[in-house]
Amino acid sequence: MFLLVELYGWHAVLTPELLVVAAGIALLYAKAGNIQPGREGVFVAIPWNRQALFYAGLVCFYFGYGGFLSVLAKESIDFYVLQLCIRYLCMIPLFLAGLPVWIRNALLSRLPGGCRVLRNDRYGLFAELVFFLLLSVLLLPIVFNVLLKIVILRFMVHIGLLASAWLMWEYFFRAERFGRLWNNRKKLLVLGSILLFPICMVMAGSSAVAYSHPQFILCISKPVGAIQYGIVSKSASGGVLLMVAQQLSFNLAIRVTRSV
Repeated sequence: MFLLVELYGWHAVLTPELLVVAAGIALLYAKAGNIQPGREGVFVAIPWNRQALFYAGLVCFYFGYGGFLSVLAKESIDFYVLQLCIRYLCMIPLFLAGLPVWIRNALLSRLPGGCRVLRNDRYGLFAELVFFLLLSVLLLPIVFNVLLKIVILRFMVHIGLLASAWLMWEYFFRAERFGRLWNNRKKLLVLGSILLFPICMVMAGSSAVAYSHPQFILCISKPVGAIQYGIVSKSASGGVLLMVAQQLSFNLAIRVTRSV
């Protein structure tokens, strides 16, 4: 941690702006975002376990876009993949699980074609297809290295990932509305696994120099005795992490949806 501070500074390691944003969102949620219509039109607070999921999503928001993980992601492709998993496989489903349905409907209906999406039970599979294909293309070594140099294109890719992930998880939580609860969620789980498998194999088989940057994890800057310690990131761990995170997130979301 101190080595990271020495090289990047406290501001980059702590990212105080994100803490302020997260605190503001938490306050807004506590005041107006944690209620839902009850009997006789009276708004009541949603259960505490669902509110806790939203606050857990805020923690994921901080570490997915800032904090010391953002610094480590500049040094290791494995930590970069960890950030991607936190953003799209943890943060978004936690936010959706903690938001009342009326707020989720309002957010979705304001998107272009959002009302049509609310009535269609096929958009979830299409959104998942877009999400995992985008994620797979992003993590291809040749594409990853090119996007590092083209900021605007990388930004557009992440906007696409964010939008498609949001629609995918929204469909996941609404699956029971279409009367094919387990069948729909099983399709999402299986399709995600199939789409991720090729890129996970590519990452597992890539050499240490496949990803030009990030490539090495900062460890001990000074040699101890005659040995220079350091950990080389070969992206194999990132490939395994991506597959495990996809499986865990979908299976945990199935448990969470019982109370949503």
